[in-house]
Amino acid sequence: MKNNKKRLIFLILILLWMLMIFNFSNQTSEKSGGLSKQVTDVVLKVVRKQNTTTNSQKKELEHIIRKCAHFSIYFLGGIIIYNLITTYPINLPKRILLTQGLGTLYACTDEFHQLFTPGRGASIKDVVIDSSGILLSLIVIILFKKIKSTNIPTNISKSF
Repeated sequence: MKNNKKRLIFLILILLWMLMIFNFSNQTSEKSGGLSKQVTDVVLKVVRKQNTTTNSQKKELEHIIRKCAHFSIYFLGGIIIYNLITTYPINLPKRILLTQGLGTLYACTDEFHQLFTPGRGASIKDVVIDSSGILLSLIVIILFKKIKSTNIPTNISKSF
């Protein structure tokens, strides 16, 4: 596939990713909390612990689920941003820095946006979690590239 087509595809994916995050951040605290509660209830049903879980435990689980959502969404974003950057003639260290920098910058703007959403606020902790999701995506990408570039014989008898 030509680089221009790849760029367009990854640019569209990035815009959709940003729109998804914007929409989540635009939810009031009540709506966002309700979504977290619904996900928590599903998780508790799956592990069959809904009836034995205290309200305090449910609140703690909701908090963990919210933070995992931050991490996961930015993990995905890191992969998309990195793939867009690979369509340009940029070396690996600069790709990594650009991906991390752009992803973290968007995380900062997302938290700033939440200052203007009723019942929401900005959190440095969320920026750190988001940035960590991007960082893990970069680590995974680099590990996959390393594994892919390793010459492992496909037929063991050929190596003797």
